[in-house]
Amino acid sequence: MNLNAPSSSSRVLDIERVFAAPPERVFAAFADYEAMAMWFGPGPCHVTDGEIDFTVGGRYRLRLETDGHGPIEVTGIYQTIERPTRLVFSWQWQGNPAFAPAPSVVSLAFQAHPEGCLLHLRQVGIDDAEVRADHRAGWNGTFDKLAHRFTGGSHFH
Repeated sequence: MNLNAPSSSSRVLDIERVFAAPPERVFAAFADYEAMAMWFGPGPCHVTDGEIDFTVGGRYRLRLETDGHGPIEVTGIYQTIERPTRLVFSWQWQGNPAFAPAPSVVSLAFQAHPEGCLLHLRQVGIDDAEVRADHRAGWNGTFDKLAHRFTGGSHFH
């Protein structure tokens, strides 16, 4: 995969995934701490603490235990909440020098799809190609865990 393929900006990461659940249920997986703690983080990474104020202007904080890099926190502010079609929030790693601290913005679009929900993630503001590749791998690993929740694991309401 060529991460330097033409796009609106070299600082943009785009990922599309289909989940076996309607948009309302996929959106709900992002809407509160208890839901996100069940699936957020790629592979063996997992949420150990956090809080979410799921309102426009509200803050979120998720503390994760990583695979081999120790703890890290991601924090941000919700900029747009349009249930169940759109979610936009700032993204900032904190507390671990192994993770690039540069701030970015994540936009999620949830659309009905014959198999459930098409989720389009766009993350803007990551200048470094290697860091973008790390985020791509991280989001895809995280989405693998979310997909499992809809096909074989716990369900979100």
